[in-house]
Amino acid sequence: MIFDSAVVGRVDCNCYVLGCPDTREGVVIDAGGDADVIAQIVRKHGLAVKHFLCTHGHFDHIEGLRDLRAVIEAPIAIHEEDILLYENLPIQGRHFGMEIEPAPLCNRFLSEGDEIKFGKLALKVIHTPGHSPGSVCFQCGSDVFTGDTIFAGSIGRTDLTGGSLESLVKNAREKLLTLGDKVRLYPGHGPATTVGDEKKNNPFLAAAPL
Repeated sequence: MIFDSAVVGRVDCNCYVLGCPDTREGVVIDAGGDADVIAQIVRKHGLAVKHFLCTHGHFDHIEGLRDLRAVIEAPIAIHEEDILLYENLPIQGRHFGMEIEPAPLCNRFLSEGDEIKFGKLALKVIHTPGHSPGSVCFQCGSDVFTGDTIFAGSIGRTDLTGGSLESLVKNAREKLLTLGDKVRLYPGHGPATTVGDEKKNNPFLAAAPL
């Protein structure tokens, strides 16, 4: 799998660009800003983007979509439970003292178990509400892109509208920490980690055995 990434936007969001080496079809996960940087990565690998995927609807994970869609045409997908966040991007911005333009039209709703295909590869959708109602993770083999559900040694905040600490911990433990210790986790912020490391070292998730 072609795998590249960049730290983008105002809150240092990890944007991931994945591609099928045989067909050069690809996906972009969490275009949080700096559309020119993301577009350059896409061009570097010669990818035809099939989907712009959002792990959730917070501004720092979707703000770059407007400018990116101006240069790369591909459908945008998010879980339906986060569509209100997505469609109210300017209100989100004002809440944090920023002016942000509206996001482009969302084209598809994601659901638990969906497969997002690009070339000969596919990402499986795992719905993990807690950070937001529509938070999802994307799994491709032993790689999981966790958005703001799990960070290395931490978890996403749950004090924003629709957040639930109980739901986040439950979903992270039951849907992610059961995937196998060697599974690699690529979060929305900060460094990558593994399921095994988080089971041992994450104070929010390692309190009791699975």
